[in-house]
Amino acid sequence: MKRPKCTAGEIADLLGITTVALRNYEKLGLVLPERNEKNNYRQFNAIAFNILRRVRSYIGLGYSMREAVSLVQEHTVADLPQIFRAKADALQKSIERDQQLLSYLQQRSEHLARISASEGECSVENSPGLYAILYRRDLEISSDVQLRRLVREWNKLYPFVDATAYYPAACFNGGKTEYWHGLCIEERFAGYFGIKESKYIRYYPPRKSVYTFKFCQYEPDTFGRCFSFSYAADWIASRGFKVNGDAIGRAIHSEQIHGKPVHDVEVWIPIE
Repeated sequence: MKRPKCTAGEIADLLGITTVALRNYEKLGLVLPERNEKNNYRQFNAIAFNILRRVRSYIGLGYSMREAVSLVQEHTVADLPQIFRAKADALQKSIERDQQLLSYLQQRSEHLARISASEGECSVENSPGLYAILYRRDLEISSDVQLRRLVREWNKLYPFVDATAYYPAACFNGGKTEYWHGLCIEERFAGYFGIKESKYIRYYPPRKSVYTFKFCQYEPDTFGRCFSFSYAADWIASRGFKVNGDAIGRAIHSEQIHGKPVHDVEVWIPIE
């Protein structure tokens, strides 16, 4: 004759959970075990098993343990349509973000593979459309409260947001080497987050540019000058091009090998 009740170990095994997890359900008041009269072991009946299965099915929908237990203990079937619709809406948003992440990873992996062997070299290509905010000139961070708030908001958008650097055209024409530091996001992802041009946000459209990639060792007092533009300026002049505007760049990786921080920076220099 089959036993009508299961031990804690048996029911945990059937559910695919640990006995510790089963204890947690007991603490939440979801199921109350009975005691075997012979050995005082905890045991559970079929009703407890079905209740636990229902909770596990709600966890499978993405609810936390406490949320799933609440669905069983505090809600009737009439409540479920609204609750499930809210979950579906949240899942849809999560899927959309995951799709953006997939697109980002595919695009970035292809991009990195293409540039992996071109450090210190130059080529001609169209720059990507970028939205950027600039909040630091050389090493001086802006004190503008609204700009700082925007920086905080953008810093929540990683990995889509990269550090950016803005170099005036004079840097490539023998002028002072200065730069602005900020954050940027590609146009293809800016739309997803509703980013548009504003007082602080500038749009840099795709332009015919000289592309270059360089490793910049970070030195707090000299970082703005560690990127030598002489080779890029020489390359542009040797091919009869002229610099036609300020350059925009972004850091696409940071390394700290052997204790030396290095930023991998790519720059697009507009030309005509």
